[in-house]
Amino acid sequence: MWREIQGSDNWDGLVEPLNPLLRDEIVRYGEFVVACYKAFDLDPRSKRHLNCKYGKKSLLPEVGMASTGYEITKRLGRRDILVALRGTVTLAEWIANFMSALTPAPVLFGYDLAELGLSQATPITVYSFGGPRIGNLGFKERCEELGVKVLRVVNVNDPITKMPGVLLNEHLRAVAEKYELPCYAHVGVEVALDFFEMNNPVHVHDMEAYVRALKRPKEATNQGNSGTNLVSKARRFWRGQNFDAWQWQEAATHLGNLVKSLRAGRQIEPRVHRR
Repeated sequence: MWREIQGSDNWDGLVEPLNPLLRDEIVRYGEFVVACYKAFDLDPRSKRHLNCKYGKKSLLPEVGMASTGYEITKRLGRRDILVALRGTVTLAEWIANFMSALTPAPVLFGYDLAELGLSQATPITVYSFGGPRIGNLGFKERCEELGVKVLRVVNVNDPITKMPGVLLNEHLRAVAEKYELPCYAHVGVEVALDFFEMNNPVHVHDMEAYVRALKRPKEATNQGNSGTNLVSKARRFWRGQNFDAWQWQEAATHLGNLVKSLRAGRQIEPRVHRR
């Protein structure tokens, strides 16, 4: 049933409760994302800055995926990918796609590929973790028209998944259209998780925490879009607890950096679909 797992029927009947095969597939993709984070060299003093820290043979063992059954046959750089795409897209289109892939919204990359006509040759499915709203209702409808399948894995306590459009979103479409206000909308089907650690607030947006929550069946069911869980848990903990202020300061700084990255990634205005 791999076609259904990849969204051929928009994951109908597979999300609530979460189908075990779909859960395994989401975890698999999530673990690869975590592996990329671990292998990416962010040390500006390193000779391999902004490149992979490990070789082909050592990469998987170094990131904890030695026993997964996968083998790295080639490390693709920008030139390799460009050669693979040559004849399909122009250089300008490749650059645009590559930059889109670097933004916090992988939906944009799937959308761009579909607009280039690549979805006619092979289905395009996006598994998104902790993603924000990245377009308006027109963009959402265009993605659906192009057949881009999106499965959004979110934590109900993660504020990034509610931005932008905390107030004006798909749930208030009528109001936004009446007063001609910008309205953001999520794309695709949602798998909602519910995890939170008061001692480490940044945990709500941590990729490894997402994967761990998915491996716990009771926490990987659809919990809805309510943010009240975060508030109630905070209130309960606040009574009679002592904790270091620096942890919350670190959380606020981290959240601020995430917001800045969203704004830098074309998040200031809703993305409008193009023909």
